[in-house]
Amino acid sequence: MHVALASPHAELVFHVLAHVPCTAPSSLYDPAYVEWVAGYLGPASARPLGQDVAVLAGQSHAGAIRLQRYARVFADPNAARTCTTSPLKDVPTSALDRVDQRDAVLPSDDALEVLRCAVALELDAWRRLPPVALPTGFAHDLARWEALAPWLPRKPLVGLRSLGARGRLWDDAIWIGLPDGRVQLEEVGWQAAHEATLAEVCDAEALDEDAAERVSVALLAARAAGHGPETRAAHAVWVARYGALPSLTTREEELVRRLAALT
Repeated sequence: MHVALASPHAELVFHVLAHVPCTAPSSLYDPAYVEWVAGYLGPASARPLGQDVAVLAGQSHAGAIRLQRYARVFADPNAARTCTTSPLKDVPTSALDRVDQRDAVLPSDDALEVLRCAVALELDAWRRLPPVALPTGFAHDLARWEALAPWLPRKPLVGLRSLGARGRLWDDAIWIGLPDGRVQLEEVGWQAAHEATLAEVCDAEALDEDAAERVSVALLAARAAGHGPETRAAHAVWVARYGALPSLTTREEELVRRLAALT
């Protein structure tokens, strides 16, 4: 299993979005991270970021995901800042790291252009934060969840400090937070296992987003229970952050049983 750090541009975009108040399930808003950043940079309200996040606040679930894809358009934040003089649709493909991700966030709107400007204006301040680093032995530590989430080694794992205890499943990677004192290894490990299980479920059967999430949580719970009371209790603690175990339809219960039997 291998874990790499996200690109600086991705880390910066998620840093900005972690400051944006939002109640959607896909929100990256993280008051603990905001407080940690303020300890180094002062409050966001004292920087242009304060006004920008107020404009971006309240995104829908789909809107938040679309803005997060901007993190994948560039790798170099300097290149991204240089390109803010043009609408994103007009930026030459040679300047982009992922043209497909640019296409995924278009057509441009006010929210996307505000995010681009916010990221560009926050770059110098963000650089004053401590450097992002992978914890020693992080990949080895995550391997303990492999028996519960067999798809964990199948997708590249990418770590972002600004993602905190959350995770993101993309078509070609799983993004996870980094244990750093604010966020514990247990939180990151279970979230990584969930994202890998979600990838497994989506590969096994065509489900809508909500159904895939329900089946993934239930499948991971079933596997955790099969590994003894301590593992079951640890998973229950992680689930409690989001509520109770979801109710499943008969079809979803059958899918859980079928996939659980494979491990």
